[in-house]
Amino acid sequence: MRQQGSNHTVTQISLSMIKKNKSRSILIAISIFLTTVLLMVIASYGYGLVKWNHVNAPIFYGNYDGSFSGVSPTQLNELELRGEISEIGLAAAAGTVQQSERDMSLMYADDTTLEMTNTDKKLEAGRFPEQAGEIAAQPGFFKKLGYDHPSVGDTVQMSTRQSKSFPFTPETFVISGLIEEDDSQGTSGAYSAFVSFAYCESKIPAEQMTYSAYFRLSDTSGINSDNGDEVIKDLARKCGIDERYASPNSAYLIWSRDPGTETIAGCVLIALMVIVFSVMVIYNIFQTGIAYRVQEYGKIRAIGATRRQMKKIVFREGMLLALAAVPAGVVTGFFVSSLSFDWLIEESMTATMRDGAQDISLLTPITAVLVAAVSALSVWLSLKRPMSIVSKISPVEAMRYQESSNSRKYRKGYGSVNVFRLAKANLVRNKKRTVVTKVTMGLSCVLFMSMAGILNSMRAE
Repeated sequence: MRQQGSNHTVTQISLSMIKKNKSRSILIAISIFLTTVLLMVIASYGYGLVKWNHVNAPIFYGNYDGSFSGVSPTQLNELELRGEISEIGLAAAAGTVQQSERDMSLMYADDTTLEMTNTDKKLEAGRFPEQAGEIAAQPGFFKKLGYDHPSVGDTVQMSTRQSKSFPFTPETFVISGLIEEDDSQGTSGAYSAFVSFAYCESKIPAEQMTYSAYFRLSDTSGINSDNGDEVIKDLARKCGIDERYASPNSAYLIWSRDPGTETIAGCVLIALMVIVFSVMVIYNIFQTGIAYRVQEYGKIRAIGATRRQMKKIVFREGMLLALAAVPAGVVTGFFVSSLSFDWLIEESMTATMRDGAQDISLLTPITAVLVAAVSALSVWLSLKRPMSIVSKISPVEAMRYQESSNSRKYRKGYGSVNVFRLAKANLVRNKKRTVVTKVTMGLSCVLFMSMAGILNSMRAE
């Protein structure tokens, strides 16, 4: 085979091999296609879950890194001096309200705390209290006090006290705002209402005030899901706050901050498993195909093809099939993952969560290109061994080739031949190939069952 025009000739031979063995070529293309679909679904699900949680973590878990409870004014001053804290929100207990079933609490929260805890987004009407005689709560709070149809501007009366050491005294408030009803509060009856800072000052001396401090840390703090608990407890020690009163916002740290080495390692491990299984599946199909086409490759060697050209024939045969199967797999995988991802989110969330969540798009060029590259890499890896085998075939060996087997051990005559005996003879003719096929099929089942088990055990909540 002359060097001039050899690339074109190699490509033509590869195409002719594909056309001549249509059934096997279709099977290989389907395997590459399904592998790409699987990789695309896994990549899209991984990207989608991380992005969806990153976008919605502040909505569901609050937009803060951690909180301290029982903070005194002195400790609060220490917190405000810390350079790693970018923003602090304050809340405080203002007392309790007497009610026949159970006492309900009064609390104060500044604008920063309301924003960090997403409470400001739950305001249905009016505003949060600014004057000492104003109050805001869920409608259920006022219904517990006998006001069945509360509205902004209504006057309500209730008995309150600062703590258990004080008696209940009657007070009058004006409803400044109504907050969205929470299903869990309606079930438990554990309601709380918001009052103003002016009300707290009128009841509690400044030196006796204790706060719950919600805070966000600066990017220079290096906090992530792996070290969040340690970083926040260390900050508590530096400010003289008991570690028991330090609470990291773990869910927010996992999804909105650096996910940490454990999460990254898990994603990489799953990707490697998929690549290994994919290589084994595609390799097994190519290996089986070569066993049936040894004489054809021998004829090509006989007309002057070099070892390098023989490798190119197999390589281009695989890549031509991949050129058609990979893009189709990427597109199909994207649509499958998009439809199933939206369905999973809708089925796994309550109506309230669905209304508050932000939708995301799984379409990203980086994911598509990465999956296509990994699929092509898997095909290339699966071709390495077949390319080596084909390059070593000589014309003489090819003409007298019979599949390596131990059939002499099984030379046993039968009065009749049936499908089962033919299948058995084909399996024992090449034990190595049979074992590889069984292992590949078994590992493929392990992969699909593992992924099914992981998805079945996931809950969006």
